[in-house]
Amino acid sequence: MSKKVPLLSRLINSSGSKKQLILALGGAFAGLFLLGTCSQAYLTFNRILSKQKDLLGADFLVINKKVSLLNTISGSAGRFSEEDIKELNSLKGISNVGAFRSSNFKVRAHFNAGLGSQIPGLTTDLFFESVPDGFLELDEARWDWQVGDSELPMIIPSDYLKMYNFGFARGQGLPIVPESVLKSIHFDVLISGNGKSGYFKAYIAGFTERVPSVLVPDAFLDWANKEYGDGSNPRPDRVIVAAKDPSSPEISRFFSQNTYEIAGGDKLKTSRINTLLLIVLSIVLSLGFLVVMLSLLGLIQFSQILAYRASRDIRVLFLIGYTPAMITSPIARSFSRMLLYVTLLSLLASGAAHLFLYQFLTEKGFQTPLRPSWEAQLLIIAVAFILYVYTLYSLKKSVRTICG
Repeated sequence: MSKKVPLLSRLINSSGSKKQLILALGGAFAGLFLLGTCSQAYLTFNRILSKQKDLLGADFLVINKKVSLLNTISGSAGRFSEEDIKELNSLKGISNVGAFRSSNFKVRAHFNAGLGSQIPGLTTDLFFESVPDGFLELDEARWDWQVGDSELPMIIPSDYLKMYNFGFARGQGLPIVPESVLKSIHFDVLISGNGKSGYFKAYIAGFTERVPSVLVPDAFLDWANKEYGDGSNPRPDRVIVAAKDPSSPEISRFFSQNTYEIAGGDKLKTSRINTLLLIVLSIVLSLGFLVVMLSLLGLIQFSQILAYRASRDIRVLFLIGYTPAMITSPIARSFSRMLLYVTLLSLLASGAAHLFLYQFLTEKGFQTPLRPSWEAQLLIIAVAFILYVYTLYSLKKSVRTICG
């Protein structure tokens, strides 16, 4: 008995069936392409946002109370009370609140001449602040400080270096200094107060764009305030807030009602834009899933119509000895080849879309991998396999039902 069953193959190649099959496979291609492209874009933007986190992280906000004329006249600063901090901690969407600690002693830094004779020695007054170590994303070995250590790690604002490179250095005819060079330089720090003084060798452990302040380890500032300060422990005038979603309308409304100011308010706007972008990509990704589901229904419907069109001939073939598996095997082979072509075409099309996105982002100064994400490619293959399995299952079920 021949194992070839040309009947169903002829039905596939008939004009009506071919149109239906093209529409179904076209829907499958559109869905797979949307899934791959949108998932790739989602992963790309997520990685860009993750890489561009500041030392304090993308979900940390520095809050202070707005300075008013009354504060200026009375000489008091807008400080945070224990009740204020408790209220912030109880706010939905905020997971942690840390208080800034300020130095109450004099700090003087001296940079020795370096980089040949082009950069002269520089002496300047400084002030120190600290935040709890849990709010920082730094190598613990470079940020650790214990009583008795002679070296002091510091974090300085990136704007300080920019002001030197593009303001002071340009005006004085001095060379600009990259971050990598400045991190390798040690300088002297003189601390004085309470009738005492001490020298430390300081180095820059990192740069921050979030806090316009010179940060030192919290353990050091706690010890130095007791050793060189007046021993007072004033209420903090700034706090750092860990927010699950900094762009939350509830958080923004609370800050506005309490006249709280956010350091780098533009970053909050950027966070909202980033959130909106990811939401839009998620919606388009969901539309891709919807198109795939519709194409799955179209393929299932096509297989059922194909089987019932040939129900009489299928019954005859079954009666003369053909099994349902033998009857559906030509369709399975033909359909698997067509779906394989659709899958490969979807992979190529989504890869081309990623290449376009890579070129666009590179021109805008963003760093992103050239190769498409394997997760997006795997998603296309997995969904195509599910399409194949469900369609063949539906066809076999229809044939078995006809065979009775």
